[in-house]
This record gives sequence, C-alpha cells and structure tokens, in this order.
Amino acid sequence: MKKILPFFILITILTFNNVFSQATPYVDVIPPVAVCNSGDCVDLLADYLETEITNTYRVESIPYLPPASFTPLSDSFVFDSSQDDRWSSTFTLPFDFCFYGQYYNQVLVGSNGLITFDISGIVPGGSENPGGYCEWSYNESITDPNFPIKSSICGVYQDTNINQPPVLNPAVQNVNYRIFGTAPTRKFIVSYNELPQYSCNDGVGRQTSQIVIYETSNVIEVYVARRTPCLGWNGGRGVIGIINSDGSLNSHPANRDTGTWTATNEAWRFVPDGGVINSQISWLANGTLIPGSVGQNPINVCPTVNTDYTAVISYTECDATIKRISETITIGPEIFPLIEPQDITICTSGPPPYTFDIDQGNYIEGGTQSGNYGYSYYNSQSDAQNFISPIDPTTLNTYQSNGGETIWVAVEDYIGGCVFIRSFDLLAIASPSGDITYSSPNYCSNDSNLYTPTNTAPSGGQYIVTPATGLSIDTSTGEINPSLSTEGSYSIVYHLDATATCPAYDTPPFDLDIINCDCSLVLTSAVNTDNQVICISDAITPIEYTVGGVATGANVTGLPTGVSAVFSGGVVTISGTPTVTGTYNYNVETVGCSSNLILSGSITISPAPTLTSVTGNGPICEGEDAIFTIVGTPNATVSYSLDSGTTTQT
Repeated sequence: MKKILPFFILITILTFNNVFSQATPYVDVIPPVAVCNSGDCVDLLADYLETEITNTYRVESIPYLPPASFTPLSDSFVFDSSQDDRWSSTFTLPFDFCFYGQYYNQVLVGSNGLITFDISGIVPGGSENPGGYCEWSYNESITDPNFPIKSSICGVYQDTNINQPPVLNPAVQNVNYRIFGTAPTRKFIVSYNELPQYSCNDGVGRQTSQIVIYETSNVIEVYVARRTPCLGWNGGRGVIGIINSDGSLNSHPANRDTGTWTATNEAWRFVPDGGVINSQISWLANGTLIPGSVGQNPINVCPTVNTDYTAVISYTECDATIKRISETITIGPEIFPLIEPQDITICTSGPPPYTFDIDQGNYIEGGTQSGNYGYSYYNSQSDAQNFISPIDPTTLNTYQSNGGETIWVAVEDYIGGCVFIRSFDLLAIASPSGDITYSSPNYCSNDSNLYTPTNTAPSGGQYIVTPATGLSIDTSTGEINPSLSTEGSYSIVYHLDATATCPAYDTPPFDLDIINCDCSLVLTSAVNTDNQVICISDAITPIEYTVGGVATGANVTGLPTGVSAVFSGGVVTISGTPTVTGTYNYNVETVGCSSNLILSGSITISPAPTLTSVTGNGPICEGEDAIFTIVGTPNATVSYSLDSGTTTQT
C-alpha cells in the first residue's frame, strides 16, 4: 500500500488552473506519493502556465481582483491634471512585450483609458506622438480597420476628463502607472481612478478602470470598477478590446465593443491563443539536466538518496529570447520510523535444516506490536516489493532453513501509508570448539622473548590462568613474557562467554612451566690445554671443563680417534692418546639449558720424527773441530751425548 495524493485534491488543483488560467508565469511541482524505500519510483508532475504565441487572443471573464491599488504609489508616474486628452511621454518597459506577433518595449499611456505601442518615430508608420493629443472622438467598432488608434489596448477607452476642475482631488483622481514585480514576472499597470466623464462630469458617476500587461506570458487584463456612459457626449461610447497595428486583428469581450454599456466590478483577460505553444518543461536532478526529460510531464524518478528535482519552464518570446522560471522539490527515501530488523544466529551441533523464529514484529517496534504496522515475510526482495508468495505466517516461529539465507520483511505503515522493505540474515554457526597451544611447555625465567599461542577457537574470548597470579600474560591475545613471570607451573584456558545463541566454552587447558634456566661452562684445566700440539702416540695433556647451573651434562664433538670425553660430577674430562695425525677442532656443549653454551678447542697431532743418517768429518787432528751431519724429520728435536754429556738441539 502506497501513500497517494488524494485524487480529488489533484483534480481540484488542475481544474482551478484550467478554469482560471493564470496571467503570471508560475510552476508548482505537486508533492508526489512518498518514496518509502531507496530506489522506489514516483511520478513528478508540475502544474505551470502554458503559453502560446500572440497571433490571436481569446477573451476570458475572470474574477474581479485588481492586482494593484488604483491610487498611485510614491514612485508612480502620474498625469498632470492639466493634461486632458493627452498622451504621456514615451515610457520604456524593462521587458519586451509581445503583442499580435510583434514585440515592443516602449509604450504611450493615454488619458482617455487606453495605451498604445503605435508611437511616432519609434515604430515604422507610428502615428501617436509622445506628449501629444490623444483622440477622444470616435464612432468605429474596434473590429473596424478604421478604428482611430492602432496597436492599442482599450480599457475603458472613453472621453474622461482629468482637468481640475472637474477633478476635485488630483492626488486621488488621476491617471497613474508603474512597473510591479521582478523579472521574469513583472507587470506594467495603468490605473484610471475616479475620473469624471467629459461634459457629464460627475453627473454619471466617476470612472475607474485598470490595464495590466504581463511580462513573459504576454497576457493582458482589464479591470473595471465602474463604467457609466455619458450619453450627452460622443454618443456615450466606450470600448474594451485590443487591436493590432493595421486594424486587421482585434479582440473584445462580448457586449463590450464600442457602445453605451455599463459595468461595475468586472474583469477581462486577453490570453495569447496563437495555436503554437511557446513554453516547454524540462527537469533537473541536483542541478543537472535529466536525460530525456525535456517536454516530459509527468516524469518518473527513482531516488536512492535525498535529491533536489527542479522543474524548469522555458518561455520563448516573439523576439527569440528565452525566459525561465523554476521550482525545486526535495525527494528521497522516507526515514524508517522503527528499529531495523536484526540478523538471527543460532548455534548448531547437528545437520540442517535448523529451526528459526523469524517473526521480528515485537523487536522492530521495540517491545510489543502497536497494531499500527503490518508485517509480511518473503524469500526475495522482488517478492517483497510485489507482495507475492509470502512465507506462511503460521510457520514464522518454526521456520526451517539451512542458514546462510536472507529474509525480506515488508513493514506496512497503516497510518503513514508507506511500505518499508527491509532484510535480515539467518545464520547457523557451529557450537564453539578449538584449543590453544604454545611452542613449548617450558620457558626459562630469564627469557625476555614474547610468545603467542596458536588458537583455533572463535575470536572474542579471553585467556584465564590458574593460579591467577604469577604468569605475565595478555588476557586478550594470550601473549606471555617469561622474564616477567614467576617460576612455577600454570594452567591456561581460553574462555568464551555465553551468547544469546551459544553456551559458554573453555578450551582444554594448556599446562606451562616457567623454570630457572641459568647454566655455565668453564675451562678449568691449565691455560692452553684446550689448544695442544703433540706427536702421534703421545698422550694429550688432560683437558677439563666444569659444567654449572641447571645444565645436566655436556656433549663433546670433533675429537681425534683415541681421545674421548667423560662427564662426572659436573666435570667434563678429555683425555687419551691420538692414533691419527691432523688438526682437530672440537666443541663442548651443555645439555639441559634453555640456551646451551658452547666452548671450542683444538688438538694438533704430528707424525713421529725419523733419523735418516749421521755422518762426521773425521778423522781429525787434535785441535780440529769435529762436524756431524744429521739427516731426518725437519724441525724435529735431536738429543745427542758427547763424553757422557747430553745435548738437545732442533
């Protein structure tokens, strides 16, 4: 159900504007039905003044509602009371006025109830002189081409007398004229107020009338407060009508042609009726022309947000200028007056389908349904928009679904008339599960690294430790800092609070210890025993390392064959006799520390030296030097004895 502007109101509006067609251009965008949802489409209809060219006119009787006072304003132009039977000086209009297919912007006002565009020296062949004599005597019908004053608007053309006397109060009894309004809807208004008839003077009553010409629409109006004929002068003639420049075209109200008629409080409108419409509508959205909108009325629009729609009426004048008026209306989706429906989530532990309660009326209205709204549910947006295939209302509380489904609800506002289309999702999630693990069950109390667990449970929970104090842990992320923790044993679980759909859940506990991991490894044998050079088959000098702290032992790698290591009483002893030659770099590494320590050493085993030959220079004489030549392993140490004495030399 949609909000609809009552039909009789629309008919009344349009009928009024047709029966009493306007003279001033206007445009009125009629408020459309409500746009209940983003993207809903509505028709925009503009009521505006449609105009035609001025080749011909039709005459309408209109209500007597003069648009201005007959008495002059402070800035009005007023005839001098000594200027009877005179034309005004040339008055320049601030707009071009189209009259019988010609446009004029200068006019003369006559003291005898008419105006003319037939100005000598201004228009070709013009016969009326500014400030000159205004003819009072005539007997022709306005339909007669010989009518004395051409290109004229008569209202009422008769021989009034503005002289003083018979005028008693020229501040009131006068001919006055001025421009009213602002572009492009200005008016030129001439008023003849309480003027005597010539000869009869006030004997037949004072004469009051008004001529109005309208910018853009080119409509002419004549208002007659009082017209009574002076039968003893000029045959009592008076006329209301218009005539073109050569007398070939004219128009007048019935019974208001040249004659002795009487009128009070009547009004006439001369509407251009040339058969060619010179007004056109176009539409803008936020100031930009809507494609294809020229000449469209109504126009269909589908706003998704508040949008300014402007109806622009363009009037093409007889001088080819274009004048425009416009009106803007803001249209957009109505504000949803209730609470948006919520997604429905359930915890599941078995196979689908699952049971959902999709009746959200109470929730949407914030409690108990008021009865001012109606609800219907659908499986698609299209169904909801077209009110087809609704979900059986008897199944709303036990609706079956596998989850992952969107439900559409049409909320009908019984008072405002809108139908709001909203949606919500059905979600089936598994009951909480998962666990947490850290990279190790043991961490050293001097370890300043940060450790975050692997967590396979749903997010949104917190970490809980037993005992509650001692372990440095971020309860949101589970990150621990061993160096800020107290040594001891801890049990950690990840906890999820219960929700409206799922129960609380705790992961299996993870047991974790913070331990003292300080340890040491020191060479305690003689200096440089960890860097020995020996000959093969010689035993190495024993090498000792002392292991301390929480270290439980040590591993030694890289020793030469024949050499081994033994750990006993916190001491590692390396000893033995190498059976191979070469240089051997060995490592000693603690066992049981959080960060095991390593010390390195080197054992170089050289081959055994050999003696190839010994020669001398004898025999020799007493007093001569004995020279011995020893050939063998280079750089080897040679020990020899002379006369029971022992000497060593390399």
